[in-house]
Parts: sequence; structure tokens; C-alpha cells
Amino acid sequence: MSRHVLLIFEGEKTELNYYQSLKKAFFDQDETAVCVCVFGNDVYELSEELLEDPDLDVVELLRESKTQPKNQEALAGISRHKFTEIYLFFDLEYNDDKFSFETLETFINLYSDETDLGYAFINYPMVEATRHVKTPESFLSSQIGVSSCRGKIYKRLSAEEGTKELSDARKITHSDWIQLACINHKKACLITNEEHETLTSQLSILLSQKRKVQTSEIIFILAGLPLFLVHHFGLSLINSLSTE
Repeated sequence: MSRHVLLIFEGEKTELNYYQSLKKAFFDQDETAVCVCVFGNDVYELSEELLEDPDLDVVELLRESKTQPKNQEALAGISRHKFTEIYLFFDLEYNDDKFSFETLETFINLYSDETDLGYAFINYPMVEATRHVKTPESFLSSQIGVSSCRGKIYKRLSAEEGTKELSDARKITHSDWIQLACINHKKACLITNEEHETLTSQLSILLSQKRKVQTSEIIFILAGLPLFLVHHFGLSLINSLSTE
């Protein structure tokens, strides 16, 4: 059976720039049909809408969005059941008025199967974590104080401290994405104390991040899209690349 994948992003500009280079690197020569939609707000707004109405499906919510008319075009003629996999990508938004680890835990528990309701990935603290890599080695222990997680502050920090090769989301190469997938996966395993040969769940990552915030007011920098690559394509994607 052919794969029909739906990717749901929090925002439109930065996220879609990352997706364009990822698409070129992995999906242009792939038989997988990929559909992209934008929610246009943060995970807490989405959680509020979905949790208030258990019968509300995220695909139909996107299809009926009045603030994101491009979703209707993207989903035109595609039934909900045609999608074999659904993935959602959102920022932690630690300084949001509605921020809550409990809300995130509920959301991630609900969206933990891409073949059912969907599988949610969280960026810590934002999607710009994708470029916040000085070196592969230093990334494995890189952290940020919660006070620096605000949008403008973190965007500036990630731009200043990241490597030039990752500065333009549209120009990240296939080998760059493989490297990003490798170091983000390895870091996820390190912070959750799980084996490198296993896929680390988003719930395990969230609970580890929660403990770090509560004890030190620090967040481990971690990006969702590279972890998606490992989840979607499997560990074989990164097995040939060592960060030891």
C-alpha cells in the first residue's frame, strides 16, 4: 500500500522553509505522497480545541480553518482515511500564558500513533533548535535557561551560535539532515537514559525535560524534524553515521 503522509506545522514561514529542504532531500525521489498543512497557532490552542471535543478530528479542523485557507487547497479531494500517517510539529512555548507540562503530556499521549490520530513532535524550545548546533559533539550536552526561551531571544541565540551551514533552512543538505537526525536521536537517548538502538518516545523526552526544568530551570535543546526522520525512516537512516 502506498504511503500518504500528512505533516501539520505550527507556523507557516520558518517551518515550511525547513520542510522544503527536507522534502528535496528525502521525498522528491520517494513514492510517498506528502501533504502539508499549517495550524497557525501554538499547541495549547490546538489542545484546547481538540480536548474540548473528543469527536473533533484534526484533519477536518484544518480543512475548515478560516485563518489558513491554503489548508483547504492542500486537502482538496483527500479523505481523512486516505492518510496512512499523520505527524504534528509544535514548539514548547514555555513562556506562553497557557503553557502547561500537564497539557503537553495529555496531548502527546493522545497523539502518539501516526497511523491513528497522529504523532506529535515537540521542538525544545522552538523550531530554530534545528539550526542551534555549534558542533555535533557540543550539541549532545547543549542546554538553555528557560528565561532565554522567548521568541526573539532564542531566535537570535540560535542564529548566533549555530553553524553557518544550517543558517538557511532552505539550503540544508541531505547529509546535513542525516547528521541532524543522528545527533538529535543520540541526545534524546542520553537525556532519557534509553538505549541508542531504540526509538525514544516523545513522552519520555517530555518527562525528562519536565524534570530538568523543575530542578534547574533549564531545557535540553532538541529539534522535532530530525527526530521525525528517524521515526519515519527507521534507525537504519543513521546507523552508518557515528557521532562517537
